[in-house]
Amino acid sequence: MKKILKFLIYMFYLTFFSFLSKNRLLKSKEFIRVGFFSVTKVQQAHTAGDSSILEFIKIFNAILGQNITYNLSLSNLSKINHRELNVMITRDIISFVVLDIMRLVRNYNYDLIYYATDIFSNRVDVQKRSFKQFIYVYSINFLETLVWRRADFIFANRLDECEKIAEINSSVFLVPAKSRSPIPKKLRFPDRNSGLRFIFVGASGNVPNRQSIATFLREYWPTLINQYPLSSLKIIGKDWDKYIKPPSNVTLMGFLTDDELLIEYEKADFSICYLDYGAGVKGKVLEAMEHNTVALGNAVAFEGIHCEALVPIESPGDLVEQVRDYLLPELYSNAVSSYNDFLAKNYSRELIEKKIQSMTSIISKPTEAK
Repeated sequence: MKKILKFLIYMFYLTFFSFLSKNRLLKSKEFIRVGFFSVTKVQQAHTAGDSSILEFIKIFNAILGQNITYNLSLSNLSKINHRELNVMITRDIISFVVLDIMRLVRNYNYDLIYYATDIFSNRVDVQKRSFKQFIYVYSINFLETLVWRRADFIFANRLDECEKIAEINSSVFLVPAKSRSPIPKKLRFPDRNSGLRFIFVGASGNVPNRQSIATFLREYWPTLINQYPLSSLKIIGKDWDKYIKPPSNVTLMGFLTDDELLIEYEKADFSICYLDYGAGVKGKVLEAMEHNTVALGNAVAFEGIHCEALVPIESPGDLVEQVRDYLLPELYSNAVSSYNDFLAKNYSRELIEKKIQSMTSIISKPTEAK
């Protein structure tokens, strides 16, 4: 039933909003009061995308001096007018469509920001070609392009995706996908004699994650465990037991709190970041870098993260070779140092603040000098 309703909303939006021009000219505001809307309310950071948008809203509020976070869903949309919210942020297509329809048919007066964590039409395994997939990609691409055109402002996390969006809407800002501050460096290095420790962190609800970890366990893990038989792999995330029957030396950890996850990173030697396909900046890669844990991944995993210490693997043999190289403390330490330098330069909170301030300066009415 939900899928049918979602389909009908999309069809209505595409039919009627495709003929509308981009929204009215923006008016300067005496004050800015911002809210976040998601059809399914986001309260906890179960995914990298959740963590990214929640921090973005927190920083936005801090810049405005707004003490209250207005985290809205379908159940409390009336707060938009009651609280005089005049800037709304959303991060997924269905939530944007709902807000865009609402401000037209019910005359809500807010500017609409689309936080593009990635490009949805890129969330497709290009190796699996079918007519159904072609229709899906074409439809979602058309819908997503309309969303970009209708948005008053857009924030994107990846340069190439930002440039693609800019072809449709020039009011797009490149902003880091969550600020990253490296924690203190580990005092230990991988030791094959005591067993190498690997982790994979990812949400089981994400289809690319499910397919990718299955590929890794089938094609890469046997070669790795054959070379390093004392190795272990922990798969971290909610509900993985519904999709994986773990082989020997592999443990399903379930959902962990931030403190519990920190402990696992401290124990881990390597973070498995392999992905068959995906879009956006991969949170699992940046998270590993932030926790001073060497990230092992392929070209897809490292897309949009231009750090020279991230060397993609292309085969199980490449993986074994990289692991062997990183057993040298100097090489492991050099990689972690490169991570730290990269994050400090490209993923600071200050960069996020500057981009938000650039956007708010466009719609803030200048204070008259006394």
